[in-house]
Amino acid sequence: MSRFSYLICILPGIGSPQDKHMPEVPMTCCQSGCPNCVWLDYVEKLTLYYQDGGMEAVKAINRDIQDPNLQDNITSTSAVSTAILPTSKKSSEKNVSLLRLTGSINLSKEKNQQCEVITDFINIGHPSNFSRFDDLLLQRWREASAAGALNYHVHEVLTKILPGKYGIVAQLNPARAMKRRKPLPFTKVDEPFDAKGFNFTKIKSNELLFNIHLSLSSGEKVEGSLIVNAAPICPSHSLLLPSVVSCQPQVIDRQGFLLAVSTVLLSNLRSFRVGFNSLCAYASVNHHHYHCYYLPQQLYVEAAACHHIHGRCYAFTDHYAPGFVFQADPECIMDCVCVVMKLLSWLVSAEVPHNIFITRGLPLTDASSASCETQLMSSSTRNKGTAEERDVHGHDQATSATTSTADGAGANLCIQYSAVRVCVWVRQPATGAKAVSVFAPALCELAGHVPIYDPGQWDQLNEKDITDEIHSICKDSFTPRTSLILYLYPLLRSLVRPLYSMASSQDSYYLSLLALAESFRTEHPPKIRHSLHCLKAVFLCDPPPKVAARTHLQIAILLSRHAHNPELTKNHLQQAWNLSQNIAGFDDVRFASAHQLSICLLEESITNAPAATVGSGAAASIPSSPSIDAAKSLLMRAVEMSSQNAHWHCRLLLHAARACLLLKEYSSAASLLQRGFDYTNMHDLGYLRLVFQLSKIMVVMAEGNGSVSLNDIQQMLSQALSSISAVNATSAQKEHLKVFALVLLTTNQLNLGQVKSAKPVLKQLQQSIQTVSQGPLLEKENSGSCVEVQWLSRSELGVLVYLVSVRHSMHAGYMDKAHKYTEKALSQISKIRESSNASHWLEVLLVEHTALCHLVMGSKMSSLSSITRLSQLLRAYPNLAQSHVAQVHTLLAVYAMSMKNLEAAEQQFNAALRTSQNRELWTFANLNLGVVYLRSGREQDFIALQERIHPDAVRASSHGIRAAAYYVQGMHAFFSGGHDDAKRHLREALKMANAEDLNRLTSCALVLLGHLFFCAGSPREAANMASPAMQLASKIPDLHLQLWASSLLKDIHNHFKEASLAAVQECNHRQYGEQLANDQRWATEQPQHLALLSWTTGPLPHLEPMPS
Repeated sequence: MSRFSYLICILPGIGSPQDKHMPEVPMTCCQSGCPNCVWLDYVEKLTLYYQDGGMEAVKAINRDIQDPNLQDNITSTSAVSTAILPTSKKSSEKNVSLLRLTGSINLSKEKNQQCEVITDFINIGHPSNFSRFDDLLLQRWREASAAGALNYHVHEVLTKILPGKYGIVAQLNPARAMKRRKPLPFTKVDEPFDAKGFNFTKIKSNELLFNIHLSLSSGEKVEGSLIVNAAPICPSHSLLLPSVVSCQPQVIDRQGFLLAVSTVLLSNLRSFRVGFNSLCAYASVNHHHYHCYYLPQQLYVEAAACHHIHGRCYAFTDHYAPGFVFQADPECIMDCVCVVMKLLSWLVSAEVPHNIFITRGLPLTDASSASCETQLMSSSTRNKGTAEERDVHGHDQATSATTSTADGAGANLCIQYSAVRVCVWVRQPATGAKAVSVFAPALCELAGHVPIYDPGQWDQLNEKDITDEIHSICKDSFTPRTSLILYLYPLLRSLVRPLYSMASSQDSYYLSLLALAESFRTEHPPKIRHSLHCLKAVFLCDPPPKVAARTHLQIAILLSRHAHNPELTKNHLQQAWNLSQNIAGFDDVRFASAHQLSICLLEESITNAPAATVGSGAAASIPSSPSIDAAKSLLMRAVEMSSQNAHWHCRLLLHAARACLLLKEYSSAASLLQRGFDYTNMHDLGYLRLVFQLSKIMVVMAEGNGSVSLNDIQQMLSQALSSISAVNATSAQKEHLKVFALVLLTTNQLNLGQVKSAKPVLKQLQQSIQTVSQGPLLEKENSGSCVEVQWLSRSELGVLVYLVSVRHSMHAGYMDKAHKYTEKALSQISKIRESSNASHWLEVLLVEHTALCHLVMGSKMSSLSSITRLSQLLRAYPNLAQSHVAQVHTLLAVYAMSMKNLEAAEQQFNAALRTSQNRELWTFANLNLGVVYLRSGREQDFIALQERIHPDAVRASSHGIRAAAYYVQGMHAFFSGGHDDAKRHLREALKMANAEDLNRLTSCALVLLGHLFFCAGSPREAANMASPAMQLASKIPDLHLQLWASSLLKDIHNHFKEASLAAVQECNHRQYGEQLANDQRWATEQPQHLALLSWTTGPLPHLEPMPS
């Protein structure tokens, strides 16, 4: 005698037969627990008496026996189990498959309610008899419908079979489209549960049908609830909810899927279906649930031909919705559930929308070889179904509006089903709110049951329109994943069968998946998501630490380049770092993961930095945080561990220095670079020694606090440049070093204001970049060597040289030339943006120079558009915003001056002074602030600035700044009436500007001297100044200077009675003035104008792009 196998607790409701004598309650039990207890004999007689499988027998036991211990002892013995076994005649019939599920199911509404206990065997071979599950579900559903739990009635749903190959079952249900709860919009397959939105904890009490509790022989417990679907597609439409109170999102899991399969097996009817819609596959509620309902018409998927892929996985051979099919055999349901869940878990992790349909059907081995034509009945038989199944819906053939009479295809299948089919479809995502017009391609539609929501389309329906639409959403998703499953399925099978040995083939799994991942990555266009799927599948085969670490790193690199999921990227890098630390000879993965992980941590600290730190003060650096501390600790540990690996040691030192620069820790960065210089000098790595030397000089230049003079920097750069030829390196390496040094040298000369002196150096730089562009790639020439460390890639260097050329042209006053260089550079950036880490700051600097170039040329609308673009770029890259805020304030101040908004200009210059750490920028802002005070007539405020801007106070500054200081002093003297002092200062400014080809400053000084001479009664000298000033202004071109010079020339020509020349200048003056006024008016009308000029602290404003 064995224990109970399957218990169902159900409420009373079945009466006892009256044609037999009721067994008498035994009175002679000895209470010793003997195997021949009279109570066991009593139970057997009760079971035979009621002929109902034991349910009423258990009721009688509970009624007649008061001792609960005796009740438990009797019902736990095999007497009841033996009594309810099918008769030997039925058990010996052929084609009868008995499935025995161990455990118990509580079908009560209330957990504490006393329920009767029965046993049940699921007879799949003879599905025409209702099981007690079927009886209860249908009874409760009808009661809920009568109690008003539905939004509308579906007692009579018009049904027809569409003519055609697939025999699609169409049902007219317009009420569902109008009266169902509005579906929630979703954009991801694994969106988290949202307690604020609708979920099944908020249903009405009359919607609950009953609860289910399964205790499996393995010890697992599976629980769920059945509720009525308030917006049903047909009679009996209910929802199966696994563990409602746990509030799990609509993401399938093993417990829920096991419950779904078990629920199908609880029914004896082939018409009972269970299905699942994932998010982005027409799930309307993000709370774990399954659909279940009875449909008497048989569906094509029940016996559709399938071809074998691997293991338990098949695919439809010829179905309009291509998909996977699995078979849940009675003897190995748990194996099937495990295998299917591996695929479903992969789909969820890969963000692939999917639909699932579970139904009884033909065994897949039969379906793969049988001809569909031999398995079909007439369509009328198919539509009618069995009498019992018609009773499920409470309507017969008469309620079907029309019925397909097509012969053969689409008719009823006459096979006795002995299997359960699990159909899985991958499909294109349906994101956002689901708008349904005629039908919605969800789980039942893919299976061949199509509810129609538009009565106007009912008579025009045809199979082709439906199948074409559904095929289009499945075919593209299914094809690549079918290829992938060929690789994945041996892995999945190995997990299901622990005894399967994979030791000899582990490398082949890894290499196959790696090759497939690489093939997806290198496609045009690349399929990065598919590549990630393959790499993630490596973890299914329990790879060794080396393989796991490298795979984690590969996934992280793909995520960092092609996805915006920093947390997931960081997790994979952390695992790669943890796994690789203790693996000997694994430097490439160990240090690459440390390098990338530190980048993630630093970016995380920037993202989480308070907004107030951007532009809030002179420091403007990222505050200390756990992420920053972790990045520093990680980098220093990696640096110490890499001392025996010159390549990684140098790379990590350079990266650590870059991190310090990001945090504005200039002294720490210089110290790390000096450490690298000493290391490379000790190991005789001449190329890398110069890389560290030039990098340290660059840090000193970036700090810009005057601790090292610009002339000293010039000397250091000249020495470094002269030593390149003696370095033991290839020609490509030397050219890269030469470009590095020449860029720094040209930049420093421009910082000194030595535009003329920088011209031959710039020419040398342009020639050198041509050599680099035409020569071999440094990274390919030295791949795998420590000397592959380089400053920038060849393409990035090309853009940088353009930027240096732009800056030189602007200093020299050639705006047209600068604009052309900028356009070329931005065009190059668009080509390297995805592959370059330097493209962001290069683009920021180029857009900044573009805005300034437009301002000089008098195009304020174009300048505002560029400043708006600059703001958008800096908002997208917070680390750049941290270090660039002072420059933006200065640019906005110059823009405000050109718009004659002196109040806004003053506010922006003051904001720049608060946030600037660069001495030259600070002095430049003060000089322009002085001009604002002079133009506003604020003499005392200008006097207060004198200690900052007097030529004697800026002797350590650049040549250009000193020349500008003399010009401002000359302007002050002119406005104060000190003409002699004005002439002296302006001539000094003119002399210095001419010495270094500072053409715009030259033109300004000439115009102001011309005004001075004209006011002093020397019109001839004024003309000598104004004419070359106009020529320079036109050459630049500078519309403001042209306006100023044309006004002066008009007055001079009038003085000399040169009417025609005066008229020309008057016409020019009017044209320039109108052009500037119109442009200024258009710029002022833009919302970006006010938003930018109002910003003085905090994060940059969010701006819409300017119209072209």
